[in-house]
Amino acid sequence: MLLCGLLLLVLFAGERIGRSVLIRAELERFGEIDSTQPIQSSGTLSLASGSPSNLKWWSRSAIAKYRRSLTKHIDPPMAVLRIPKVRLEAPIFEGTNALVLDRGLGHISATVVPGADGNIGIAGHRDSFFRTLKYIGVGDVIEVVMHRRTDAYVVDRTFRVNPQDLWVLEPRSVASITLVTCYPFYGIGKAAQRYIVQASFATSIANAPNGEPGDVELVNSN
Repeated sequence: MLLCGLLLLVLFAGERIGRSVLIRAELERFGEIDSTQPIQSSGTLSLASGSPSNLKWWSRSAIAKYRRSLTKHIDPPMAVLRIPKVRLEAPIFEGTNALVLDRGLGHISATVVPGADGNIGIAGHRDSFFRTLKYIGVGDVIEVVMHRRTDAYVVDRTFRVNPQDLWVLEPRSVASITLVTCYPFYGIGKAAQRYIVQASFATSIANAPNGEPGDVELVNSN
């Protein structure tokens, strides 16, 4: 029994390490893109991936779908979303179809792209990348890492709406980002509501040569 237990632990650790390697490879794809290339928002397929520490919150079904999505071709991400509080680091890709959301976060096409003024809409599944949004609160920082710079936003409200309440994606009085996922976070079947995290632009900093942002000092743009 002891040997069987040790074998199961080794297999479990191997699977976790394997997923971590795949996830890190996806994040590195963003950093390898030539910084002189313009950010594209017209891709037909998208994906995203989260940091290894974030996977512990995922459902088994979400992990299985993510692993199947790894066999599909997807274009490089347009940006990376980071939320330090919950250790989330996930590439953002264009669109919100099934493949996109199985693989990561999707940019809602009807909204402005990362880096542009307006309200950026980002969608993610409640049982994978965006499950930890339930731990986000007012004052937390959301970073959007692009080729040349990192934009920082500060959460000013979280709330629930009905699926037809598309007004949450309309432009606000300040540049902002809106994160959208299904609610409740734990549930089976069609979700009755949407959970919304909205954050206002705080500051923008130039990225280091390796594509990593420097220390973000929050300075209100107003």
